[in-house]
Amino acid sequence: MKHTLLALASALVISQSVFADEQRSISKTFSQGASHELAIEFPVGQLDIQTTEGDNIEINVVLKPKTDDSWFSKNVELDKIEIESKQRGSELYLTIDNDEIQQEWSVKVPKSMALDIELGVGNVEVESLANSADIEVGVGKVRINSHENDFRSIALESGVGKSHIKGFENNIEYTKNMVSSDMKYRGQGQYTIKVEVGVGDAKFEKI
Repeated sequence: MKHTLLALASALVISQSVFADEQRSISKTFSQGASHELAIEFPVGQLDIQTTEGDNIEINVVLKPKTDDSWFSKNVELDKIEIESKQRGSELYLTIDNDEIQQEWSVKVPKSMALDIELGVGNVEVESLANSADIEVGVGKVRINSHENDFRSIALESGVGKSHIKGFENNIEYTKNMVSSDMKYRGQGQYTIKVEVGVGDAKFEKI
C-alpha cells in the first residue's frame, strides 16, 4: 500500500511539474488604421502597456495553465488558443476569453489611441499614457504613469483598497470610507482617466 501511495504521489508531482512548465507565446501585430481606441478584455493575468510614436499595435501574450490548490491540474490545450480580434467601428477589440489559463499580455500601442481595459483578476500597468483610458479590474492593482498635463478628469475608485493621484497638487477630491477609497482630479485638458478596482489599489502618477 505504501509503495502504491508513493508512486501516486510521485506521479502527481511529475504531472504538476509538466503542466507548470508548459506555456505558449503568441505574438501579433495590428495596423492602427482607422482605429482610435484599443479595447482588451480577459479573465486572469497581467497586462503591461507601453505607448509608442508608431502606428502599429504590437501584442505578445504568454499563456500558462492556471495553478490552483487541487491535486490534478487541468490539461489545457494551449496550442489551440488564439487572440480573438474584432473591429467595432473605430475600436479594435482583443480578447482571449478563457478562465482556465493565466495570461501575461505585453502591449505596445500608439499614443494616439485611447484605452478600454477590462480584467477579472490581475494587474494592469500603463507606461507613458498620453490619451484617455477606461480601466476596470475586479481584483488586483492598476498603476498608470504619464508625462502629460492634458487631462480634463482623473477618477480612481477602489471598493476595498487604496487610490492615489500623484503629481497634481490642485483640484483634488479625496473620499475615504472604512474600506473604500475614491480620488478625483479636475483640470482643463482634453483626456479623461477612469479606473475602477473592486478589491485592490489604483494609482496614477505624473512623472
